[in-house]
Amino acid sequence: MTLLQIIASPRAVARYVLVVLAAVTTGCASLRPQPPTVDFRGVALKDVALSGATIDIVLSVRNPNAFGIDIRRLAYSLYADSTLVGVGQPFDRLQIPANDSSIVRLPVAFEYRTLGMVVVQLVTQGEVNYRVKGDVTVGTPIGDFNRPFEAAGRYNARKGR
Repeated sequence: MTLLQIIASPRAVARYVLVVLAAVTTGCASLRPQPPTVDFRGVALKDVALSGATIDIVLSVRNPNAFGIDIRRLAYSLYADSTLVGVGQPFDRLQIPANDSSIVRLPVAFEYRTLGMVVVQLVTQGEVNYRVKGDVTVGTPIGDFNRPFEAAGRYNARKGR
């Protein structure tokens, strides 16, 4: 079919418009960003001193998209039982390539005297329940969005996890 025949035939024009529209719609759908998944990997004891300690919250952040994403902010809070241990967002930007993941370690420093009964429980029983709660801000080619995360577990001082 020549260009002149296409222009002269309304049915042919409609058919080609539908094909082009379907191609554009399919292309745009693949650009719609999916939120990253944030999986809690654990809590690791990083440093111990007489007055306090530093713990790393270990997360795996997975990018399910066909394009790279930019983690712009990660805010978090760590609780031991119901006691707030620490909060933070000391996070430098992290780029995660398409269909890939990255391990992120978030430090939380605290003093023993602020934890009271939590330290007593950890010393006497060797274990304490913990909860990590936060949100991540992700930059994509078509805008930024936030994704909350939360996880809980039990820290065993003898096993170090």
